[in-house]
Amino acid sequence: MESQRNKEPPLCANGCGFYGTVQNRNLCSKCYEEYQQQEENASSFLHGKVKCSRLLKHHQRSILLTEVSNTVEEDPKKLKLYSYWRSSCSTRVRIALNLKGLSFDYVAVNMAKGEHLTAEYLKLNPLGYVPVLVDGDTVVFDSFAILMYLDDKYPQHPLLPHDLQKKAINYQAANIVSSRIQPLQNQPMLNFVEGKVGLDEKLAWAQYHIGKGFAALEKLLKDHAGRYATGDEVFLADIFLAAQIHPAIKKFNVDMTQFPLLLRLYAAYNEIQSFQNAMPEKQPDTPPSSTS
Repeated sequence: MESQRNKEPPLCANGCGFYGTVQNRNLCSKCYEEYQQQEENASSFLHGKVKCSRLLKHHQRSILLTEVSNTVEEDPKKLKLYSYWRSSCSTRVRIALNLKGLSFDYVAVNMAKGEHLTAEYLKLNPLGYVPVLVDGDTVVFDSFAILMYLDDKYPQHPLLPHDLQKKAINYQAANIVSSRIQPLQNQPMLNFVEGKVGLDEKLAWAQYHIGKGFAALEKLLKDHAGRYATGDEVFLADIFLAAQIHPAIKKFNVDMTQFPLLLRLYAAYNEIQSFQNAMPEKQPDTPPSSTS
């Protein structure tokens, strides 16, 4: 029995599944016939220049596997995020990248040391702020613009709902944070206030403007909120809210009992890993002694 097995011809060298013969260069009779009809050498034939209809599926599958292999082996250029650990604008983008499952290289920009004002960085963002997103040849600064870019190019986990009313609420909530709260309590503004009216007024200034914006958000969202800001799914408004409520509590000591809806939403965000991994204390450039 064993000697009979040893005498079995080898499988066709073209991989078609049929048996070949030594005299046919280990090709089956049909493949050898096709080989003879080609005015090419056996090497080029065996690499896919096959017209035999019986081998077409095998040939197509080989091409597909090659294409898939090339795709897997290719190392696509990662997104690059220029970020500062404590920046709420950077936090927004970090949350969005996490929600969409996008890997990125984190490039720390130490604003405390003025790295955002270097000539090299100003080429990326003439305003000298963070964050900046680099995606191949595309450079985008301003967190709102970055989020819209990400949502257009990487549609997984959409940041905006299809419902027009909900979409409008998301835009309004995001704009309250980005234009009516954050610019009035960012570090350059606080430094300016301190220089004009003194250190003691700086915190009161920030608390006032945060409180005013939060009061407006409570009214805006009270008839639209579900588990999250505009229903039971996480959208753009939630990203802006989480990034703003966090420093309001941790840095500016805002009394959040005045804003029960926002406080409830913040508790919900604390249960989402994509949000928590984006918070300031979890970043590579967070100072070891910092907890906020």
